[in-house]
Amino acid sequence: MAILEDITNAITEGLGIEDDPKSFRPTWGEAETAADPLPVDQVTLPKTYEPEADPQYEAISFAVPDFGPIDFSFGDDDDFYSNPSEEELHTRRELELDRMAVQQSTEGTLAAPADPDAVADEYLGMLQKMENAQQKGKQTGQGGASKFFPFEALEGKGPDASIFSKYEIGYGNKIPEEWLSDKPEKWPVIDGVPVNVKDGLTDRQAQSLMQKSLDSAAKAVSTKLKGYDDMTAWEKQYWIDLAYNGGHGVVKRNPKAAKAAKQGYTAESLIRTFDYIGGGGAKLRGLLNRRLNMFNNASSEISGLPAVEEYSWGPEGVKVKFAAEITTDKVSKRFRDRINKADGWYTVTSGAKIDSEKQETFSLDDQFQFN
Repeated sequence: MAILEDITNAITEGLGIEDDPKSFRPTWGEAETAADPLPVDQVTLPKTYEPEADPQYEAISFAVPDFGPIDFSFGDDDDFYSNPSEEELHTRRELELDRMAVQQSTEGTLAAPADPDAVADEYLGMLQKMENAQQKGKQTGQGGASKFFPFEALEGKGPDASIFSKYEIGYGNKIPEEWLSDKPEKWPVIDGVPVNVKDGLTDRQAQSLMQKSLDSAAKAVSTKLKGYDDMTAWEKQYWIDLAYNGGHGVVKRNPKAAKAAKQGYTAESLIRTFDYIGGGGAKLRGLLNRRLNMFNNASSEISGLPAVEEYSWGPEGVKVKFAAEITTDKVSKRFRDRINKADGWYTVTSGAKIDSEKQETFSLDDQFQFN
């Protein structure tokens, strides 16, 4: 017993326990506590950067299938893009020609079908410019109101001379002989009211007459042209414009084009009407510009149908140049091979009466239009 007590005392002394030799733990009041830590110098951390707001980027808008102006918006660089140099304009034009020159008929190309309603709306604005950009015939009428009055058409009586006079009014509306009568029953009915065209048309009446004629042209083409239902929106609009501009008999007067459309070669049918540019006994460059601008709109919808980028015009004839090889099945193999082998050149007409004394070459302008 004494030995055990000696061992216990030795252990308690070694552990510093003096009050309670029967316990290996110090009493609660005398529990050892850790010393307060020495102060440590704190390092100042750099202030965290927090952006005031997320950066905002303006969208870039490219106004192209209709080959309109390119609108750039780059914040501080707006001045550079809104006032481009000649070199920059040339670069933009070359880039757009590359875009238009679609060379493969595969999915994923930039060509895409356009919305028919959007095409129709865009065409209305184009039609007013194509038919009467100078506002011919517009003058102040009775009461001080501005009106459109009849004026002599550039092409005279046109292809339907048995029906129409040599005058037109407003936006390319040829005036039938009977409209010039003094009898109200022979006058055109516009917005439900017989109108004497000799007294002039208001802007609203001129636009209403334009729409009425446009609807009539669309009906004439859609019922007479086989293959019309298989056309894209701009292909259809091309033919409607052709009928509006050249009379309802355009299908009959362009048999090769009508045959191509019937066989499913709808894009070829457009190309085969490039020669439908006669007026007043001569070929008119303004009409060719119109055909080509309408065609280029159609080419933006069709993979493998490049736009026309330039043409040659003069006493030697008329030739157009496609921007790349034609590969679409909307043009027959025989016809496209003929053009492709000629490095993209297609003869529209040769040795015809041309309103020019010398051979000239015309290219798309910076708005991607022929003028």
